[in-house]
Amino acid sequence: MAKNEQARIVGLIGEAIAERYLNDTGLAVIERNWRCDEGEIDLIARDT
Repeated sequence: MAKNEQARIVGLIGEAIAERYLNDTGLAVIERNWRCDEGEIDLIARDT
């Protein structure tokens, strides 16, 4: 497996762990991988 593929998989797993944590603490993820000119935000959440 190529290093960039490994990094992508690790990133996906990390985002899934972070999303579960946010959900478990009462937040709702409203956007994933939001992009703008300055870069990307992996997860955007709000209080439920």
